[in-house]
Formats: sequence, structure tokens, C-alpha cells
Amino acid sequence: MKAGAAGKIYVVCDIRCTGGAFFKIIQKGLIHMKKINIQKSKKNKGCKCKDIIKNVLLMLVMIAIGVGLCLIIKTTFTTDILIPAVMVFSVFLISVFTDGYVYGILASVVSVIIVNFAFTFPYFKIDFLIPENITSAIIMIAIAFITCGFTSKIKYQEMLKKESEMEKMRANLLCVQCRMIFELHLPPFTGPARHL
Repeated sequence: MKAGAAGKIYVVCDIRCTGGAFFKIIQKGLIHMKKINIQKSKKNKGCKCKDIIKNVLLMLVMIAIGVGLCLIIKTTFTTDILIPAVMVFSVFLISVFTDGYVYGILASVVSVIIVNFAFTFPYFKIDFLIPENITSAIIMIAIAFITCGFTSKIKYQEMLKKESEMEKMRANLLCVQCRMIFELHLPPFTGPARHL
């Protein structure tokens, strides 16, 4: 086996069989692998809309839970210090559980507007002229960028790991097929080693 570009593993077999049976079976195996890859790509194209709906709903639910917790904190405690932390935590969770950067960044922008509108002075007005509001907005967006970057990188590495394992499994299956054909189609070894 040889490692190729992008972590793919290629099987190098130098077996000469009579009748071309080896090459027919290898060709059938490669065609079968291509069919599997085509079916997977068709499935992935159909699921994209479902993934978007799932991510948007998750984002909206997490923001709603964050706003609900902020309302409870606002009515229960006399201080408003915990409110931005709760919204930052909801943005963090959205960035972790959704796919890509878009949902985390969108959630951070929405939560900055919600915090500025409902939970900071002047209440029920959007005012970014106060330095604390600008600073909290920048911090929330930065947290969303960093979290989305880390989670996207981790998810991408997991995907590469799964693909690598699938390639190893395919290579092992191909080697097993090579061995089986080699054992079935070659006469038993009876002569000196120089004839190989």
C-alpha cells in the first residue's frame, strides 16, 4: 500500500493471472465503489435543505432560550451583569451545534441587537453610541468567530478521519480480493524461486 495525495491510500498489486480474471474482479470492485460514492453524493445533495432548516431552527430555539433566561435574570436579580454572559453562552452553543460559520455569526449579531435593545440602557432602543454596548458587541462577535472556527476545524478533521478509515477499509477489501484471486488462479509453487 502507498499513501497518496490528501491521505488517500492506493493499493499496488503486481499479480499476473491467466484469463484476466483478476482484472475483471478488480474492475467490478472499482465500479461498485464508484456506485457507492455516487449514491452517497446524491444523498448529500438531498439533505442540504434539511440541514439548513435544522440549523436555523436550532439557532432560533437557542436564542429564544437565552432571551428567556435573560428575562428571568432581569426579574429575579437586581443586577444586569449576567445577561450578556447568558447571550454569549447561547451564541457559543449555537456555534458548537450548527454547521459552518454562518449560523454562529448570525446568532451573535442577533443576540447583540437583542441585548442592546431589551437589556441595556436606554431600554427598547438600539443605541451603539455607548462604549459598553460597542465593546459587548465586538466581544460577542469575536467569540462567535473563534468558536465557529474551532468547531468547523474539529468537524472537518473528524470528516477526514472517517474518509481515511473508509479508504483503509476499501484498500483492505481490495487486498483480500487480490489474495483470493491469487490463491485461486495460480498453480502451486513447485519450482525454484528464480522462476517467480
